[in-house]
Amino acid sequence: MLAYGVYRAPPRQVKVHPNLVVQYCDNAEFHWDPKQKAYRVGMLERWAELTPDIDIFEYYSWGGYHPGRGFVPLISESIKRFHRLGIRMFRIGMGEDYGRSGLNYYVAARLLWNPRRDTGEIVDDYCRTAFGAGASFMRTYFQRLDERWKEAVQKVGGRTEDITPQHPSFYLVSYSPASRAELRGLIQQAEQAAQTGAQKARVRLFGNALKYAELTVMGVEKILELERNGIVEVQKATGISFSLTQIVSFADPSGWPAAQRENARRLIGETIAQWEERERYLDSIQGQCVIDVRSARSSEVRYRFNPLARLKEIDAAYGLKPAGR
Repeated sequence: MLAYGVYRAPPRQVKVHPNLVVQYCDNAEFHWDPKQKAYRVGMLERWAELTPDIDIFEYYSWGGYHPGRGFVPLISESIKRFHRLGIRMFRIGMGEDYGRSGLNYYVAARLLWNPRRDTGEIVDDYCRTAFGAGASFMRTYFQRLDERWKEAVQKVGGRTEDITPQHPSFYLVSYSPASRAELRGLIQQAEQAAQTGAQKARVRLFGNALKYAELTVMGVEKILELERNGIVEVQKATGISFSLTQIVSFADPSGWPAAQRENARRLIGETIAQWEERERYLDSIQGQCVIDVRSARSSEVRYRFNPLARLKEIDAAYGLKPAGR
């Protein structure tokens, strides 16, 4: 039985039949929002009082196109809570995205085997084994991903029915220009410090996931630059099917001076180039487990994330000569 969406709240009068397994989605990645944490954990605790047969489903990956999120402290805290409540069934949404989410998956797997383990020791062992002399830089890299996701949730707000984890607002915070520069520097230092080919290749796996995040977030930033220049209007709603990359309208350039129109075309061209570079990069990492490219492309269609076709339509409109000239 799904305890999900409008059916999430536990019953007040009806008993849970002993033949039923209740599937509950905790959304631990949003527990940096105190209100959302209290709401979700509170309902889980009430379900646990009603039945021992709870199956946790977690969105460690939500929509294949979003950049990587670090929330190791929340994974640790939530799995230990599940065990304490007597919950013994657990599964996650995941894909072939080990460059994007590999550490999250690894920490969860180790804690599911033994929830009493120290999470810091698990991460340290992962970094030492995978990256050798580059371990300290990668340890800091993962810590920064955790910190930036926490900052994003606290600024944007936790998962509600009106905003879900793939919304670009979170990644504009967690992958700000300053954050991207620091993360890129840590990857470069880690690869330089790593001593074997295998260690360097593992660093590059995460570096490639970072490059995907950079290209994606920079694409969103270019869309917002178009809006700041009065060229387009973007979708401001935050429901599950909405994104800042959805262009709801664009300005009619027919009455604009030639210089203004040319500047607009330049900005549109730069934005198209940014999204085309992202497309080429997705092609280049297909099958490498950096991100799950097939999932990324299917989900960005489902959630109408990729604006490339719309941008080309606008570019064609701006290329027309003004009426009467």
